[in-house]
Amino acid sequence: MAVSRLIFWLLVGGLAISALRRLGGDGSPRHSASGGGSPADAPRIENMVRCAQCGGYLPESEALRGQDGRWACCPEHQGHSG
Repeated sequence: MAVSRLIFWLLVGGLAISALRRLGGDGSPRHSASGGGSPADAPRIENMVRCAQCGGYLPESEALRGQDGRWACCPEHQGHSG
């Protein structure tokens, strides 16, 4: 009889802990990884470009563009024609 009571209370405790974790501990539901958050919270996706000199890839926002239209990863590679 005591073992069945112990099992019952362990199950009740486990369910309570699971419910608290799902709620985030403060009573508010957690946001799922599948979306539902605001667009400002989403990671920004941008194009990757290749340096014409060394062949390394970097985000377009960090790349330098030469007068010839080729991408470069740094000022030293921007001056080379390839």
